[in-house]
Amino acid sequence: MGHSLKIEYYSDKSFAVIGETKPVKEDLKKLGGKWNSRLKCGPGWIFPMERETDVREYIENGTVVPSEPPKLIRQPRIQNMYSPVSGITAADITRLHAKVDRLQQDMTNVLKLLIQMKTVLYDESEEDEEASLVRLLR
Repeated sequence: MGHSLKIEYYSDKSFAVIGETKPVKEDLKKLGGKWNSRLKCGPGWIFPMERETDVREYIENGTVVPSEPPKLIRQPRIQNMYSPVSGITAADITRLHAKVDRLQQDMTNVLKLLIQMKTVLYDESEEDEEASLVRLLR
């Protein structure tokens, strides 16, 4: 082709076509591309990896032969107990796990403080209550 088009691998699931794309934008649309001016490799067209053969054929020979659109395969949630209707994502679950871990650590710290308080308040019977509280606050 006479245009300077370049394929850049974008992620495990997609690649981008960058370069002089404006004259061929309709063809890139037909091939299943989506325009994105904010790609990390610069403005260009993003495609699913399933379209790589068709796009390479187009860049090399100029022929637009769009294959069937890729069928969307829903990835199973982390656990089957989460309903797809609920909208819970893997990122949500990861955040929840982190919060639970922090809460467990906080609870452990509270229990340690309670044990210290019990020791200070009840095991030192020779001190009066005010002295025990002052010692606890130090």
